[in-house]
Parts: sequence; C-alpha cells; structure tokens
Amino acid sequence: MKYLSFLFSKTKYSRKKIIFALFITALCSLTSIIAPLFIQKIVDNGIMAKDIKILLTYAVIYLLFQLLTVLFGKREREGQSNMAKKKKRHTGKNI
Repeated sequence: MKYLSFLFSKTKYSRKKIIFALFITALCSLTSIIAPLFIQKIVDNGIMAKDIKILLTYAVIYLLFQLLTVLFGKREREGQSNMAKKKKRHTGKNI
C-alpha cells in the first residue's frame, strides 16, 4: 500500500490517463480471451450442426469483438506513445 500511495503521489497530473489506459488494456485483454470461445461456438454449434443462422450470428459477434480488439489496441498504443512523448518533453529523457 505504501508503494501505491507513492505512485499516485508522483502521478498527480496524469492519473486519469493512467487509469483510462489500464481500463483499455483490460478491455483489450478481455476481448482477446473471449475470441477463442466464439470460434469454438462457431465450429461446434454452427459448422458441425450445419446451422447457418447460428453460424452467421456467432461470426458477426466474433468480428465485432475483433474490431473492438483492434480499436482498443490502437488506442492503447497511442496512449502509451503520447505518455512517452510528454515524459521526454518534461525531462528531456527517453523512457
């Protein structure tokens, strides 16, 4: 707990951005974990059962999750890049 209070005291001005970056990272990880489950549903319930309606439904959901993963992953990389640029600007050092 001592280290967390120290960390939050040093990140006073960028605390919201750090919390947002952690949230985006968790969301991106979650969508990456869920993707194989949808592939399993597509194969088991759609292809093996030869049910085109279920196949298309799960395929659309899978594509939406992949789109979210790409969008959030890009947002996460942009946030990390912006934080590195600000750090360099304030200290003159690379991270």
